[in-house]
Amino acid sequence: MILEPLCMFSLTLETQTIKMGESIILICTVHGIAKINPDVTRQFAKGSNGDLLCYNGHITQTSKYEEILSDGNKFGLMINNVTESDVNSIYQCRYRFSTVKQMIGINEMNFEYGPTANTTFIEFNNYDNTSFEIQINFTKIFPVPMCSAQMKNTELQFKNTSIMEERIFYKVSFILVYVDGDQCGTDLEIICKVGRSSHPIKTFKPFQECKCTIPLLILTICGVVLIGFILLVALLMVYKRRRKQKACTKSKNKSETTTDNADEEAFL
Repeated sequence: MILEPLCMFSLTLETQTIKMGESIILICTVHGIAKINPDVTRQFAKGSNGDLLCYNGHITQTSKYEEILSDGNKFGLMINNVTESDVNSIYQCRYRFSTVKQMIGINEMNFEYGPTANTTFIEFNNYDNTSFEIQINFTKIFPVPMCSAQMKNTELQFKNTSIMEERIFYKVSFILVYVDGDQCGTDLEIICKVGRSSHPIKTFKPFQECKCTIPLLILTICGVVLIGFILLVALLMVYKRRRKQKACTKSKNKSETTTDNADEEAFL
């Protein structure tokens, strides 16, 4: 058996975004060779004591870990159902007699813990059709989110009122106060962006239904029709008056003509 020369290698986190309950993949890359030799030792371990996770394809917890082999110079470890104990830990990769260690830490670029029903609490105070107040409390979230409310063509931003750090998570509170005009019957949708992901929180109908139930267009049409009817009645009255005046004029002229003829016959 020909021994391979000692090689430099590295351990990296392949997964771009760590999410609780999902999976992450660690990749060990052996530099200077074209292909992993299956006959030499390869293993993954965790922690400062080097607790064994995988040794030459043999897994210590089959439901938790899986080995990933490639045709090239890499081999990897998949960690399923990620929990708090899986992050902010040192992982160790070994190939032949050499090892490399890497801290798998979390930051705002690689880790997200979004809102859940058990960690999100909303207080909504409905005043009237011109004002309201909404408070949102997240008991467990990462990173600190940015929350907004969409209303018609308007976007309203929540203001942060409290941030507390608890272990690797945050406890955060937000508030939104709205006092601007009549918005009867309008829907209000709350959306929070956590890291790269957007999460719809809740949709409210904070305003009362409009008291005026007849659309403005119908009122306008009715008004135009009413004005037209009044004008038509007025025109008819004017027309009848003129006809009556003409009839009276003709009757008078006829009466005068008859009288003149009678006088002429009497004279003759």
